[in-house]
Amino acid sequence: MKRLRDLTTSGLKALVFAAVLFAAQGAEAQACDANHTVRWPDAAPVWEMCWTSPADSTGIDGSGLEITNVMYNGKLVLGRGHIPVVNVKYDPGGCGGADLSYRDWNKELVRFEANNVIRAGYAEPTTPPRTVCDTPGADVGTFLGVAAEKLADRLVLTTQVQAGWYRYIYTWTFFPDGTIKPGVRFTAVDNPCTTLAHYHNIYWRFDFDIDDVDNDVIDEFNTGVWAPLNTETRRLHAPSTARRWRVRDKITGSSYEILPSAEDETADAWSAGDVWALAFRSTELDDGGATGGLDGDRTHIDRYLSGENIDAKDVVVWYRTGFRHAGPVDCELGGPTLRPVRTAAATLTANGTQPIVTLGPTDPLRLEVAFDAGPAGLVNPAEIYFGVAGPTGTYFLDPLAGFVPAQRRFYSGPLPGFAASTLVDLPAAGTLPPGTYVWFVAVDGDTNGTMNATFFDYVVTVIRP
Repeated sequence: MKRLRDLTTSGLKALVFAAVLFAAQGAEAQACDANHTVRWPDAAPVWEMCWTSPADSTGIDGSGLEITNVMYNGKLVLGRGHIPVVNVKYDPGGCGGADLSYRDWNKELVRFEANNVIRAGYAEPTTPPRTVCDTPGADVGTFLGVAAEKLADRLVLTTQVQAGWYRYIYTWTFFPDGTIKPGVRFTAVDNPCTTLAHYHNIYWRFDFDIDDVDNDVIDEFNTGVWAPLNTETRRLHAPSTARRWRVRDKITGSSYEILPSAEDETADAWSAGDVWALAFRSTELDDGGATGGLDGDRTHIDRYLSGENIDAKDVVVWYRTGFRHAGPVDCELGGPTLRPVRTAAATLTANGTQPIVTLGPTDPLRLEVAFDAGPAGLVNPAEIYFGVAGPTGTYFLDPLAGFVPAQRRFYSGPLPGFAASTLVDLPAAGTLPPGTYVWFVAVDGDTNGTMNATFFDYVVTVIRP
């Protein structure tokens, strides 16, 4: 599995010996038994994943219906998706004590109606499940657990949890085209507090591992332009600029856009933020829980903002969904849409293969590069860098001078897609000193003369004595 770290010259040398030669391990990899694996459709599955009941979910307060190792057409998409933080804020005169707030737990199952129960805690309903949303103010049914509706056009996972009088109905919907729709409905059973004005927040945590664990970047779209979020940050909705986000594998070009729903509002001070772009850490599966005192129930995701670089890393996106209730409770469906998209991608091969090729001194060595410009068919502006990090140093290919020991761009200007083209063609690999070589190609979405590798690929050759 490929890893990409710092793309400076010194970073590329470290890449040769520290990262490329060792297989990456799935940061969120989970053991999953047959009873917690769901595939859809049953014949020739498009989707496969592991599910965890809220009762067994991770986090200090639980995290609702948790999914892990989510595969689409055999490729990894999500390492984990869950909801570690749920809170409620009341208007003055409302419930919630001096701070007018609650930090809800997210692991207590409550009954709902689902037929075709396969085993305790798991059903594959043949009719839509019925929850409190179908019987306002009162619970219904006897089923406790997760229901998987295997419909002709989608897979829907449903569960219902309780925190006091509140009821949260969680769904994950998976479509044949790769779209994922995480959903939540906020409601309650009858209680005097439910008629008082209040605001619900839930905070989704998406550990995107698109195609593999590393090499991902988080981009933000505003007014027609995508730009990377290179360091950890908190962001707000901006409907006026059509703001949305994208998680992209820098090597393969596979991406998922995070599309806000039409009902998503910009967070106020108590709700803290709408999106957090973070590096993955196994110790950050929740926000640490309520802290007590003033604003203790507020989310504390900001504690993880360290300014760390998140370009070409294992990344995590937190996303807030909120609804205001003033009067009778209802069951609005909230949550973003996660939509697969294809972006540009560079491909570099050695003798037609990758990632590691071992050669004897008399074996030929042919390096070919290709570029898929994505749906637009053109990246403009653009610049290309091609180089190698080997036993004697790091070199870049200059179109006039050949390989030189300093950063040089190979091309600058509008860049359409092109088929595989030969860059290096040696009849005998032994022309080079024996050792390990990392050949790389970087395509930037600018022409500033500094390599930042918007799109990247590499191949390793090991030349034996």
